[in-house]
Amino acid sequence: MKSLYNLIREAVILYIDKGIAGLSAQLSYYMLFTFFPILLFANGVLGKLLPKDFNLPLSSVIPSPIRDFAKGYINEIGDFNSAKLMFLGVILTLYSLTRYISYYRRSLGRIYGKNRRMNFIYDSVISFLFSIGMLL
Repeated sequence: MKSLYNLIREAVILYIDKGIAGLSAQLSYYMLFTFFPILLFANGVLGKLLPKDFNLPLSSVIPSPIRDFAKGYINEIGDFNSAKLMFLGVILTLYSLTRYISYYRRSLGRIYGKNRRMNFIYDSVISFLFSIGMLL
């Protein structure tokens, strides 16, 4: 049985050799860019669903500057054409999530030593299908 020292030593060597820090930075970068289009989509949905005279739940507990800001924001997105915003959010979310999943799959292949070069079309289709599955 391996000692704790050897186990930690092997883990550190694998961490350095496989470039885990760089891979995690790439993945967090792509995940961050996936978050903002989802916010665009959520704003579009809010603009379609919430009426202009929407009363915030627990409005008696929320401080008045925050309550005024939220009501102004809801009125603003209600005036905006939110169908375009929803469409843009869906397209950008699918694109950025597809890129994230593609890099995620490449990173796992690199970590586990299965660095196979995939066809670009095949990789894109598989990543797109995973993206759709995640969104559903």
